[in-house]
Amino acid sequence: MQNRGTERATDDKNESQEDSVLAAQPVTETKNGVTDARAKSPEAANDKAAASTVASEHVSTSNDAPAAAQKSPSVHAAPTQPKPARKPNASRKQTPPRPSTQQGAGKASSASPQARQAQARVKRRPVPASATQGGAAAAPGGARATGPNNRTAPRSQSTKTNPQGPKASGTAQRRPQTAGAGAKRPAGTAKPAAGSNTTALARRPVSSAGKALAKRPSPQPQQKRAGKHFSAAGAKGAPTRVQAAKLRNDKVASTQSDTTTKPQNKDESTPTTAIVLVKSKLSSLPFPSVVLPSKKQKIPSEENATGNVDSRTPFAKAKAVALEKIRTPQVAAVAILVLVYLIGSAFWSFRYLPGTKINGLDASWATPNGLSSRIEGEITSYSASAHGEGVDLSINAGDIDLSFDADTWKEAAHGYLPSFGWPIQLITKRDYQVTDGVSFDEKKLEGMVTAAVESANKDAKEPKNATFKFDEKKDLYVAVKEEQGTAVNLSHSYDTIKQGVSALQADIPITLADLSVPTLTITSSDYASVLEQANQLAHMTISLTYNGKEMYSIDDELVRSWLTINKSNTVTADLDKVTEWTRGPFSLQTDTVGTERTYTRTDDGKRITVAGGTYGWSVDGKKLANLIRTHITAHSDEPIEVPMISSAHTLVRGAQDWGPRYIDVDLSEQYVRMFDEDSNIIVEAPCVTGNFSQGQSTVEGVYYIEYKESPAVLVGLDYDYDGVADYETPVNYWMPFYGGYGLHDAYWRDYFGADVFAYDGSHGCVNLPYYAAEAIYSYADAGDVVVVHW
Repeated sequence: MQNRGTERATDDKNESQEDSVLAAQPVTETKNGVTDARAKSPEAANDKAAASTVASEHVSTSNDAPAAAQKSPSVHAAPTQPKPARKPNASRKQTPPRPSTQQGAGKASSASPQARQAQARVKRRPVPASATQGGAAAAPGGARATGPNNRTAPRSQSTKTNPQGPKASGTAQRRPQTAGAGAKRPAGTAKPAAGSNTTALARRPVSSAGKALAKRPSPQPQQKRAGKHFSAAGAKGAPTRVQAAKLRNDKVASTQSDTTTKPQNKDESTPTTAIVLVKSKLSSLPFPSVVLPSKKQKIPSEENATGNVDSRTPFAKAKAVALEKIRTPQVAAVAILVLVYLIGSAFWSFRYLPGTKINGLDASWATPNGLSSRIEGEITSYSASAHGEGVDLSINAGDIDLSFDADTWKEAAHGYLPSFGWPIQLITKRDYQVTDGVSFDEKKLEGMVTAAVESANKDAKEPKNATFKFDEKKDLYVAVKEEQGTAVNLSHSYDTIKQGVSALQADIPITLADLSVPTLTITSSDYASVLEQANQLAHMTISLTYNGKEMYSIDDELVRSWLTINKSNTVTADLDKVTEWTRGPFSLQTDTVGTERTYTRTDDGKRITVAGGTYGWSVDGKKLANLIRTHITAHSDEPIEVPMISSAHTLVRGAQDWGPRYIDVDLSEQYVRMFDEDSNIIVEAPCVTGNFSQGQSTVEGVYYIEYKESPAVLVGLDYDYDGVADYETPVNYWMPFYGGYGLHDAYWRDYFGADVFAYDGSHGCVNLPYYAAEAIYSYADAGDVVVVHW
């Protein structure tokens, strides 16, 4: 009894060390007192079945083996004392109790101490996972136990037979070997707890039987039987230490070899099952079947040819391979197309595509050099015909001095070669015009075109722009539609013919595009603004003043007659029409220069009518017309000051418009009178005027003294056309009033007045006695009026 107690105490110590190793393993679920590290997973189900098979080594093959072991006299014949209860360890969960139905236990007490020690060492040796994955372990006494699939498990070579008999023999069980110091821990395993005896267990010597068992190849795991797992004895109790060790070994082996995500359902128990499912799905795809692992499967990174780490998943790699196989024919087709394109680009880099025309010539398959040679040979015989819309013109090379520069033409024509754009140009229109290298006398061509267009426009109708007219009933302007003409536009037609000759065209058509067209239509975007401006000016009046006094008022009807649309599509006054009015009707009402005037002489009351002369009112019609147009364009309502070329004393027409101070020359009386500001005579004397009989009469009209000069030399005209002035006469007082006509003294005359002028008159001047000339010279000023009348 003492020896048995000692032996049990030794086993308890060893079990305590083994329990420390168990406590370091990850625990996820506890059921019926059994620590299951792979609960709720397909791997855990397989481990549980294996544990049940191992338990069957120590019990009968009957389903009631646990009960029979307690009643049978062949099992535990010697009485045993109950094992004292072990205190719970706070650092780990409760270890499952050891099974009490182990065969051969009854004879173990009678074995020698050496046999018991050897048996104890064998029990402490770790059992590799490969030794228990087959679902069965070596049975006592060399018997072969059956697994869950009724397959006989191989006999363990590590079984030792007790010298005293088979009943004292024990099965060699190897516990999982724990990595020692410096060893590399498998991926996914938990770090051993502090203070555990794992290192000591790893360094424990292994017997020759254990070494043989470690070298033995692991049997393949058997397939899972549908339904529950049953051990050989049908026991459902807690697993033994051997079973717990197997579970730990399976967990470590699974962590090292399986880096994939656990299946989400029971059907996908292993990564191989997921791959098979993917295979079945890929078999229906159009591209070659490729084994694709699960997208969630993770593999260690691999280095590619460049040394970079390829971290793609197997699914991504397999997908890339499948797409590469699909793209291979496409890449080949693209390569062929690219090759054909490059060859075509090289060929068409110096030839024109079929169907190409240049300057009307067929350039299919031709080169620029070939075309230039053809043109150069035909340039001297070139002729063209421009016709259409009334124009009929024939042009020959000699008429315009036509010449051809082949090198310049080839350089320009080379730009129309297809080269890299030849596939697109095959489906487009290719009719080119090359004008470089062709020269001619443009002035000669312009003269020919002008003559032809003028001939065509003789009976043509000029176009009319859209305009407006005043509707008396509506009292506003309304639109007037434009009119299309038939006249040929000279500028457009010349450009067309010039372009055709430059391109060496034989037929140059003159089309509607070369006709003169209206520049403003009622559909134009700015026509609405034009009509609005016209209506703003429809009732405009303009006041004309002089020195602040109104001379004339232009009514709205007159303003409307001037309105027109200028080139910038702005409503304004037609300058020609306004000038015609300022120089015509307005001048007839205002100007007095040269007009007929009737007045009464104050000294004797003689009524005199005189016409002509340079004195009087004269409006600057051109300047006034511009002021009126600007006024209308600006929509101004301010009065316009009338500009005058000359003005008079009084603004009156047909009467005396000069003042009381003037010089009166009476041709009929041959007498001169000078009146002062009060209409009194201050100087009077007889005179001699121009020779009436010789056609040198003094001019009639109202004039003014232009200037005064004393003395002066009078130079006559060349009436005899001998190249020399008829006379050069010095005088003391010279007062011209109209060019070479003036008042002066005539010291060579003895007689004045009467009818001397009729036979011995002057050349047109008014000859005065010296005293009269001197007096008038002293009173008169430049600008004083001189009235010459009969």
